[in-house]
Amino acid sequence: MVSNLFLQRFVPFNLLSDELLDEASRYISIMEYKSGELVFKRGKTLTEKFYLLNGAVDLVDNRFNATKFEAGHEGTQLALNQGLQTQHAVRVHSDKATIFSIDENYLAELMSRSEVNQGEAVELSEGEDWMANLLSCPLFSLVPNAQIVTLFSSFATREVSCGEVIIKEGEYGDYFYVLADGTATVTTRTSSSETTLGVGQYFGEEALVARSTRNATITMTSDGTLKVLDEQMFAEVLKKPILRYIKDQNLVNLTQPYQLVDVRMPIEYKFEHLPGSLNIPLPRLRDEMKVLPNNRTYVVLEDLGGRANVAAHLMSQAGFDALILQNKPLTAA
Repeated sequence: MVSNLFLQRFVPFNLLSDELLDEASRYISIMEYKSGELVFKRGKTLTEKFYLLNGAVDLVDNRFNATKFEAGHEGTQLALNQGLQTQHAVRVHSDKATIFSIDENYLAELMSRSEVNQGEAVELSEGEDWMANLLSCPLFSLVPNAQIVTLFSSFATREVSCGEVIIKEGEYGDYFYVLADGTATVTTRTSSSETTLGVGQYFGEEALVARSTRNATITMTSDGTLKVLDEQMFAEVLKKPILRYIKDQNLVNLTQPYQLVDVRMPIEYKFEHLPGSLNIPLPRLRDEMKVLPNNRTYVVLEDLGGRANVAAHLMSQAGFDALILQNKPLTAA
């Protein structure tokens, strides 16, 4: 049996209460594998989540490129398999490896019960580990495990002081930030309210996605530590796997109903748009997402600017299945 203390090293077990961890541990299967043994193949549909307890494995992509995944290293809190189908084959790299698995539906049930018991979705807190918090965000479930390893090894560490301005509204964005320690506030010129950020929360991604200026100012409210990723690495590790595209002729192949979304301003939408598209101007998207159903795919119409990229990123960040539609001409209203 895996102890609760050990289970809490993994996502999303780190968000479960001791009572639910006790329950989860009774439904875990532990397996031993030998060097070179295949744990599962690429493109396989699995009903269980697999986690690496000890040893090392290789994640092998469709071009047979292998990325080493070693227990205890940064990024290995995540399951070896993400999404409906496995994105990599997993093969044992070390002399032996210990892996545990748990039924995916049962794990989802535990998470649901955890949220119900708390009366609301689990919030990030300062006392929790920043990497575990980051990996718990819906956005990072879209990042392949091999990229997660690259992500954590690419972060630079920066010590910051209380009162220090990290990014300034209106300036060009060239870095992505994660709070590893401390707190910060988000302020904008158009709002009198402030938003507080804590450990594991991130910022600065929107300007990198849209290749535009910052839309808010972030100021430290305590001494702290930032993990910093430059623009080039952000594009390679985070932007590329998260922004997913689809062509018009492939919409019929989606596994659930879809809704076209046009994030231009109403005056633009009025003069030309696709029939059946839902107009949600980008500045209102965060508020509108609160009432959108989560049982469909949202297909954002591509435009000449970066608004489609930002919209798809925001929706993915909120846990929606979001794609960007390519090569579909707008029609006059």
